[in-house]
Amino acid sequence: MQAQSFSIMILIILFLIYPVNAYEIEDVQWDSVIDSKTMHWGDRVDVDEYTIETADFDDDGYVYVNLYKNGVGVKYAPMQVGDSLDYRDVDDGHDIRVYIKEIDLDIDQWKGTMQHPTAKISVYMRGLPEFDITIDTNKDTYDPRTTASVDGIEVSVKVKNTGEADAYDITLRLSGADLDLKDGDLVHEISELSIGETSETFVTKFEIPLFWEETDIDITATVEGYDINNDLHTEKESHKVTIKPKSELLITKSTVDEVYMGNNVRVKVSMRNWGLCSISGIHVEDSLPTTGFEMLDNVVLEKDLSLAPDESVVLFEYSLKPINDGKYKLPPTEATFTVDGITYTAKSQQPEIQVDGPVIEISQSLSNSKIHIGETSTVTVTIKNSGNRPANVKFSSEVPEGLSFVSGDLFVDQVLDDGKSVTYSYVVKATENGTFTIPPVQGNFIDLENYKGEMISNSLSLLVGEQVESESSSPSQSSGNSGSGNDNDPIFTLGDPAESENTHENTDDNKVEPGFSSLLGVIIIGLLYMFKQQR
Repeated sequence: MQAQSFSIMILIILFLIYPVNAYEIEDVQWDSVIDSKTMHWGDRVDVDEYTIETADFDDDGYVYVNLYKNGVGVKYAPMQVGDSLDYRDVDDGHDIRVYIKEIDLDIDQWKGTMQHPTAKISVYMRGLPEFDITIDTNKDTYDPRTTASVDGIEVSVKVKNTGEADAYDITLRLSGADLDLKDGDLVHEISELSIGETSETFVTKFEIPLFWEETDIDITATVEGYDINNDLHTEKESHKVTIKPKSELLITKSTVDEVYMGNNVRVKVSMRNWGLCSISGIHVEDSLPTTGFEMLDNVVLEKDLSLAPDESVVLFEYSLKPINDGKYKLPPTEATFTVDGITYTAKSQQPEIQVDGPVIEISQSLSNSKIHIGETSTVTVTIKNSGNRPANVKFSSEVPEGLSFVSGDLFVDQVLDDGKSVTYSYVVKATENGTFTIPPVQGNFIDLENYKGEMISNSLSLLVGEQVESESSSPSQSSGNSGSGNDNDPIFTLGDPAESENTHENTDDNKVEPGFSSLLGVIIIGLLYMFKQQR
């Protein structure tokens, strides 16, 4: 007797702990899955694991419906308009209802027999609860360095049943990585939520964590609840908050926004420890732009230091000289420090500087760098303004002794627009052998902002010599073997023309009277001097 009583008690306890699927079909809350479908005699329609068949019709207005589950017949009923076939699925809880909305027997008026009878049906399945979770926080970003954030992270959560059935024994759990509870509870119980019902708002507070770098944290709410069949339904929702670092290096790089050529740019780099903790072992490096500027100061752009909370320091100050126009972005200043084996990095902004003004470039070239006496070569001078402002340019050339001026221009004086270039050229003639240096072109420029400068171009080398026949093809051959030379290879010899003449057999056409070339050079230089005086 005692053993029987004990067994009954155990069954009662198990019944209370594990809910039994003891609901009736009348307790089901239905969810429409087919609103309306017209079925002919013998038609079938599938809904999940079920098959619905309109097996037959009769003259009394009945349609005979077969219901199959996984191919096995589970229920059969004759039905009229307004009737429903309800099947309680005890094993799985997938209860189903077939409702007859309309029957059309399509009876022939003459024969009195059915032609093409149809039934319009609706299908419902047992409704299930669904949860919609709303998570709000008092702020989206928390900064432990400001007094406005000391109250912690306040999280407000509420749950709404948006499904098609009531929910029971609902549990709400809150979690967040690296978050410590400050006030309230992490777990909240809700006994029941009807269809469309919203729970009360649950409020929980977390401490603001301290990080060395900006960190995003997901606060997650998980809801679990049961339906009438004791099936578990789960939903999750997360809300992201941003935590600012407990200490942060703020690097500021300041300079002018715009500068004119000829003026220098002053750059200042400062750093501040904006935070709650000291930072030691800070290594800072700055760098210069690769183009557009020249460094004027002898400054080492590297430093190691430590900073207390809210301490500021000037890291670098230096001047840059613009050498080209255009828009330039200064490289960032970068600082690193290591805490607990992790290296953190901070960078400054990258200021942009607009440089305005003319940028004058000058060069000269020769049409032929090797000529003979009596031949000519053309010197071409090119002046280009690659800047963004016009400038007046004045440049002149000089003809060295040993070369005579034949024709052309020896100077330029004009306004040169930005992006434009100008050239002038002159022809020189060789009057004696030797290597002659074409002097650099010299001059200056000035613009409307009174920005000016003096410039000098490259110099050129001109080789003047006579073409001679090669007397031997190799050093080991006799000098008398004149027939072995290559007449097509010119050899330029330097020195007195008289010495050069001794190495060849002079013909009447090639003879030069002694002193004639010197007299001709004097005449040309005199004419050139008179030409310059007139100009």
